[in-house]
Amino acid sequence: AYAASNSSADKPATVRLVLSTNIYRTLDVSTGKNIILEMADGVTLLFNASIGVRVNGGNFTLNSGTIQIKGNYPRGILVRSGGAAWINGGSVKAEGASTVCIRVEDASSSLHINGGDFSGTTAIYFAGGTATISGGDFSGTTAIYFARGTATISGGTFSSTGTGDSQTVFRSGVYGVSVVDLIAEGHLIYDEDGNRV
Repeated sequence: AYAASNSSADKPATVRLVLSTNIYRTLDVSTGKNIILEMADGVTLLFNASIGVRVNGGNFTLNSGTIQIKGNYPRGILVRSGGAAWINGGSVKAEGASTVCIRVEDASSSLHINGGDFSGTTAIYFAGGTATISGGDFSGTTAIYFARGTATISGGTFSSTGTGDSQTVFRSGVYGVSVVDLIAEGHLIYDEDGNRV
């Protein structure tokens, strides 16, 4: 909270954790705030809340470490109200019922993933805004759920942990939109055996 209140859009506050810790409230990054989060090797920031990091109009960057959230319907990172999140490394783990690692909401929000590991019931949920994914490992019953917005994928590994009818790497809530529509120009999709899809 101190770092968030003493940062600004052009002067980010870098927070580096050297020990794992539990937090019992949501970390809010509001409009005008800019937080860069880094952690030492093996360090986990465990949230006991329904939302871990709420990027509510501000800027948030995760460079390393693990954000973990547990409970019923938890969201590891929620980007909304014109917020912007950059994930350059580290991991986001959501454990419990109907979990989401990262959810992007409303037309003015943005998400940029360059790398990292993401595991939950749904790894990434696009409910609005714009997003780019250039790398990372994404796993869940559904790795990517697309409801609305604009998303461009140029890299990454996506897998489903579901079984039977629930095994879906990509799920769309928009008629006529498939994962092919999200792939950046000049990029291709390959299955786990290296065969072009």
